[in-house]
Amino acid sequence: MCGFDASTGKDFEHRRQWVIERLELLCSVFAVELCSYAIMSNHYHLVVRLAPDQVESWTDEEVLSRWEKLYGIATPIEIGLAEDAFPAQRALAEEMIETRRQRLADLSWFMKCLNEHIARRANREDHCTGAFWDRFLLLQNLHTSRPCE
Repeated sequence: MCGFDASTGKDFEHRRQWVIERLELLCSVFAVELCSYAIMSNHYHLVVRLAPDQVESWTDEEVLSRWEKLYGIATPIEIGLAEDAFPAQRALAEEMIETRRQRLADLSWFMKCLNEHIARRANREDHCTGAFWDRFLLLQNLHTSRPCE
């Protein structure tokens, strides 16, 4: 993933910056605080604090603004929020916004948005397709109420 590959003679050190930049973006979008990280040559470690209650205080507009940084706004939402929307369209838009709100508090979605982006970018650079990550996500719950420093 990152660093020097002795078998090919290629240096992939620049990919560490990809991970750092993506983490910065995702932490500005999700209800996740990055406490610490380490990027190794073939994997990384993150220590994060989840704040699922935080998304409940976000307005629908804030949820959409955050989601838009990653995926844009879906047409059904735009239609459902229009002044002349039918009740069913408005209900669908509200349901879709609530789904996005839940995802913005979800660690699995955070990791998906990190891993998928890096994998696509690396595969594009390597002119290949297929799986990029060999291992599964390992989660360890750290029981603490102390803030990240």
